[in-house]
Amino acid sequence: MPNLDLLEDEILRVGELAAHGQTELATIEAIRCLASGPTGARPDLLNDLALLRHADQDVVGAIGCLRAALEADPGNTLAQQNLAVLEESELSARTWRSADAACATGAATLNPWVLDALQTAERLVGLKGKCVLEIGGSVPIEAVRALGVQHWTACDLNPDVAQAADYTALRTDAAATLLPSESIDVAYSVCAFEHFDRLDAVLAEAHRVLRPGGRLFTQFAPIWSSSVGHHVWIMEQGQPLVTFNDHVIPRWGHLLLEEHELLAFLAITRGPELARRLTDYVWHHAYINRLCEGDFRRIVDSSAFQVEIYDKWGGSSAPQKEMRDALRHRWPAGGEFGMHGMRIVLRK
Repeated sequence: MPNLDLLEDEILRVGELAAHGQTELATIEAIRCLASGPTGARPDLLNDLALLRHADQDVVGAIGCLRAALEADPGNTLAQQNLAVLEESELSARTWRSADAACATGAATLNPWVLDALQTAERLVGLKGKCVLEIGGSVPIEAVRALGVQHWTACDLNPDVAQAADYTALRTDAAATLLPSESIDVAYSVCAFEHFDRLDAVLAEAHRVLRPGGRLFTQFAPIWSSSVGHHVWIMEQGQPLVTFNDHVIPRWGHLLLEEHELLAFLAITRGPELARRLTDYVWHHAYINRLCEGDFRRIVDSSAFQVEIYDKWGGSSAPQKEMRDALRHRWPAGGEFGMHGMRIVLRK
């Protein structure tokens, strides 16, 4: 049985945080309050949470909260009014689909972040005329040839099957490529370092295969400590159903909420089945490595490489003050929570 006086204090804190513009932490605290007792007992809190979700562009979530408030209290005038406004004005909520549903994700298509990485790698470390190892991906052979490389070796668990005199695709672990030592000029990687379980071993292998003076270039995001570091990517019938770009999970919610708390919230906003799929992904999926920015910094600094560039990449979402304090309290070694990802250049 929850302590009702304590719960009332927590609900008052939600209102105070929201009134002072601390909407991110207010959302987290509201979800905690909901998960601590019967959801139907707090239609007022569901109303507040609906407003917070709408402010974060989660219209579907806002509507879910209002419907839950009305289920608990059919005569709740505020919920009725807010729901009528949203259902009338937000047509997108009735025809909603993931922001990534129309984006190609296959290896045969160069996504914008891959194009950016190739252009930036050419500018910073040079690719033309060199033997390149791609770590955790397989840029299509046509795109590789347009770069003018001498030879491209793609190292991926599910690589493009194309093979040629100037292009090799290896189905292998990035930490054990079996390539000859000092046989590579440049190691290149895009949006892969946030997935590797043994990043230290991957860096050690890259160092082994690079020639003296060779360099490693990587850009990757989102990392676990970022606002969308849960990296949720749920597919259905070959299309993205929910991704980290959709604001379905509150910013930094994966870092501050317990699994049962997020599950209770998502069951209201997305239904119990999808809620379970989402929380399973966040806490149990092997697709992401759950390394914070501070972890990446320590791994890079302890490697055999010389660090030339260690900078933010992929945007940033600086947490508000009280949110930052909460994150640092919960994750004292987490490092910088505002960085979505990183651009790193290392030299052997």
